[in-house]
Amino acid sequence: MRVIAEAQDELVTKKDLRIALEQSLNPMKADLLVLKWAVGLNTALCLLILCKLFSH
Repeated sequence: MRVIAEAQDELVTKKDLRIALEQSLNPMKADLLVLKWAVGLNTALCLLILCKLFSH
């Protein structure tokens, strides 16, 4: 019984894997959020410049 109890302590559950996955994805999610804002801002500025150039 002791061997089985020790073996069960070392098992990885779906919950353990889900937590580990979330922890590893959090930095990537933050980087993607910054990248999304940077691309959006860059696109808006490019459109603003194009509008300014073609309005004259």
